Amino acid sequence: MLEDSDVRSRALVIERGFTAGKGFFSDKKRAARLMAVADKEREGSLIRGLGKFVAIIDGEKLFPAEFKAFPKHPSSDFRRAIAEYLLPKHPSAFSLDIVKAMMGDADTSVRHAAVGSLSSSGRTRPTPAICDTLKAQATGDGDSVDEALDAATSSKCAGMHELVVSEIEKRAAADKLGALGNISYKLSSVCYRSENPEALKKRVFDLAVKQAGKGDDSWRRRSLLDLFRSCDLARATDALKPYLTDKDKDVAEEAKSETARVDEELKRARQ
Repeated sequence: MLEDSDVRSRALVIERGFTAGKGFFSDKKRAARLMAVADKEREGSLIRGLGKFVAIIDGEKLFPAEFKAFPKHPSSDFRRAIAEYLLPKHPSAFSLDIVKAMMGDADTSVRHAAVGSLSSSGRTRPTPAICDTLKAQATGDGDSVDEALDAATSSKCAGMHELVVSEIEKRAAADKLGALGNISYKLSSVCYRSENPEALKKRVFDLAVKQAGKGDDSWRRRSLLDLFRSCDLARATDALKPYLTDKDKDVAEEAKSETARVDEELKRARQ
């Protein structure tokens, strides 16, 4: 169906995907056929889906030269798919070299996908080389640092949560948080993990208290209030009090709701 002249048929199979694709495409003839199909596809909306399937192939074993050429593929949709899916499927030095090349891609979405694949929501199996690459990206000044810190929050590499907190603290001190997106998401992952030390969670609490009182971005300030409760329940009530009468009514309402949640959790803790 991927070779059908009707684009609707091709779209249907791409949407459905392959069951046990890794085993199916371990056969070189099947893999070669898939790569030929991907090479011929011209429908932009389908190229990315085909790139996702191609990433299943063990390129190092079957088509090393072709895979090494992917960073120069003419389709940014295809490059983005390879950047996003190759490393989670094959966390090898071979794959990492390809992904690193894509971190310098001319297309922003490809660069971001490549950096994100260093964790891929925790699905990428960590290796020393992958962990070192993620650390370098998360502590650098490139335009993918936000994606790198997001990846670090879910990475299974040792010490990544400490790194995330340290980097956000450093940027906050230098008033350079503007390049980062949702810092509350990054920081909440630290406090929700039971294995993280209380001292690290208290650092997040202190950082959230300082940042929630800054700026005029109502959504960002509200999102930080949730961290008070999750990072240091004992200090949350007092920290929320100033926001109960905040000039922004949405912030005040959120503080009221969070105070009620804190009260409930404290009651449960005392039982």
